[in-house]
Amino acid sequence: MRAEFHGWMPLWVKIGGCKCVVVGAGSVALRKINLLVDRGASVHVIAKEACQEVEQMAAEGIISLELREVDAKDLQGARLVVVATDIADVNSSVSRWAEQQGILCNVVDQKELCSAVFPAILKRGRLEVAVSTGGASPAMAARLRDYIGDCLFPGYEILLDLLTQVRLEIKKMGLSEQNRLELLRNLVDAQVMDACKSGNEAQLRRLIEMRIKQYSLPEGGKSP
Repeated sequence: MRAEFHGWMPLWVKIGGCKCVVVGAGSVALRKINLLVDRGASVHVIAKEACQEVEQMAAEGIISLELREVDAKDLQGARLVVVATDIADVNSSVSRWAEQQGILCNVVDQKELCSAVFPAILKRGRLEVAVSTGGASPAMAARLRDYIGDCLFPGYEILLDLLTQVRLEIKKMGLSEQNRLELLRNLVDAQVMDACKSGNEAQLRRLIEMRIKQYSLPEGGKSP
């Protein structure tokens, strides 16, 4: 049976340095706040009352916190708004204001009010895997995320760091587009990926350097 996604599409959104508004300051909101802070967002929290952890973050200058009712003007200039309250009128109002202002909005546990949803995220160094069930079962998404995490070898993180290091070098090699893409594919071929099982950085570095050397321009500037 063909899956129906109803217009949803997975997308990484840059929020570093951007204003993100969180409405609510309880334990559920705290998890979202921590996620946004970890990604470098400028987090503005608005709630009538806040848990101790949120108040402490505000006291340390990590976030801004205003203990009052939220208003439509609070969303101005935000890239994302997260609503984590158990008050139906507040949830629907903020969702409507966000839509009117063209701002991505996530209302916890109310997909029908959302224009953005949080997937279950696995992060290993530069590697990130996000799993979503389209809101059908966040618990299953989390279980699948953990399952995928158990299948990842430690060498994947090392390989990503090495590939990041040689990225500029490859750009400077002057390869044709075809050879450049071929080299990039060879840097993650079956032998390299298999070597990730051991997590041996020296071995992975040798494999990467050997492949790059094969594509180095010969004297005269012609691609292999």
